[in-house]
Amino acid sequence: MSTTTIRGELGAFLRAARAQLTPADLGLNVHGSRRVRGLRREEVAAVSGIGLSWYTWLEQGRVATSRQVLDALASTLRLGEQQHRHVLALGGFQPEPQEDTDSARLAALLAEWSRSPALLLDHRFDVHAVNEVHHTVWQSSPEVRGGTNLLLAMATEPDWRDVLVDEREVLYELFLRFRAQADLHPTDPRCHEVLRTLRNSRPDLAHCWECRDVRDYGTWPVVLTGGSGGRLRFDFTLLRTDGTSGSLLVQVPGNDETREWVRGRTSPG
Repeated sequence: MSTTTIRGELGAFLRAARAQLTPADLGLNVHGSRRVRGLRREEVAAVSGIGLSWYTWLEQGRVATSRQVLDALASTLRLGEQQHRHVLALGGFQPEPQEDTDSARLAALLAEWSRSPALLLDHRFDVHAVNEVHHTVWQSSPEVRGGTNLLLAMATEPDWRDVLVDEREVLYELFLRFRAQADLHPTDPRCHEVLRTLRNSRPDLAHCWECRDVRDYGTWPVVLTGGSGGRLRFDFTLLRTDGTSGSLLVQVPGNDETREWVRGRTSPG
């Protein structure tokens, strides 16, 4: 991976975070009008205790820096835990994700996962395996199989709009997790292809695709229309796998009604 390229991703993330804050967020007094949206570079540098030139070069992707500086910037920019971890990863202070060399083991684990729908994804969100429960539960919904890009399928296939109750929120949460992994692979053409297709196919969600925020863990609710016109709720959780760039997307029934529905669809006989 090009060091210069990933430094550029770090700079872009810092610029986006800076644009989301105002001087008032940092307790700074402002006099007169401002042409810059959000904080100025000199404000971030001063509050973080680093030189303006150095911070400028950091945003431009021209220099590497220390963990201490990145920690200070995370504090100044009011980054949450996940965003802070992402900045550290872009700065080279977490193990770089490796290509998944143990997909067979993960696929075997998935096959034994018998109580909830689950998929094996790579960092591009291409689907590598789907467990039997997923096929059974989602048989009346748009098909997701090996080779499908989950994010593209859910964003661009019209049938998903009939299935997802709050499509925009579901796609936004999924995209934040895609961004957290794609940023660590800035030269991967497939990641760029996914982003380009999202922008071209769904310009109505441009605010999502241009977002630089990230999430790399956590559960979010996904509500679906059921076959009888009811509502089904699943809690989606993306489980990252240590030492690889793969993830398991597990879909746990979120209430008793959904749990019973799944049990009825998957029970023998």
